[in-house]
Amino acid sequence: MKLARLSACALALLLAVTIPATAQLEARRFPLVDPKQVVAGSFFAEHAALLALNPSWEAEEMRAMGGPEKRAALAESAGRMEDDSLARELIRAMDAVRSAELTVRVLRGLFTEESAFLAQVDAAQHLVYMPDGSARRLPLVQVWRLQRGLARIAARSLAARPAAPPLAGTYTGRAEGTDCPIESGPVELVQQGRAVELVREGRLLFSVVLGTSELAALATEQRHATVTRGVDGAQVDAPDRASEVYLAPLGSRDLVLAGSKFLACTFTLTGKR
Repeated sequence: MKLARLSACALALLLAVTIPATAQLEARRFPLVDPKQVVAGSFFAEHAALLALNPSWEAEEMRAMGGPEKRAALAESAGRMEDDSLARELIRAMDAVRSAELTVRVLRGLFTEESAFLAQVDAAQHLVYMPDGSARRLPLVQVWRLQRGLARIAARSLAARPAAPPLAGTYTGRAEGTDCPIESGPVELVQQGRAVELVREGRLLFSVVLGTSELAALATEQRHATVTRGVDGAQVDAPDRASEVYLAPLGSRDLVLAGSKFLACTFTLTGKR
């Protein structure tokens, strides 16, 4: 049984907030650069934090999952999953965590007073798919803790498996298609166990987790928030588009990272130099 069938899968956030309106209907799109996520080494730090013991955070995650028994059941299910499924689940959960953190950054920018900011964080909702296939809105903080806990379970289960195949080295990268988050050119794959960073000139381009027959990756692309103001206030969509998860089969001469959802983009890594 796959962990994804037991967990809540985060979708795009739809956040309705009330702030003074300045126009009848005005939509603006804002870039959401997060410096912590574009520097080489940041994914390794994020992955290491999931493996490290953190009692206070793990207690919060356990409560979001429904208590110790449900968390233990999720961990047991993860232990039976294939490496490839765990790699996908880890990347998916980390993407959900990052989306929640971006939302908090948007709220911090909109509400400068601490009390107003905290009130909006408490009120924010994330749309998620539940294990039975239904969809519901859950508090942003609860979703953030839940997804972080699921990422932790997947990371620890993978870390207990046999070593992953070595991929480190310099590659020639070729981007093809539309809306590619990366340009063609030389790239480095840096590996720490099953965690891999695809970097160029000190910038993190992809966060990668290795399975057995495939890898799962998340691009460090620019995210955006859309704020629509009207006579009654504003609606904030942050991020306003779901991230793309990239997959690539292992074992072939080239690594072809292909988007799994909506982008017509591939990034091909050819030959270590």
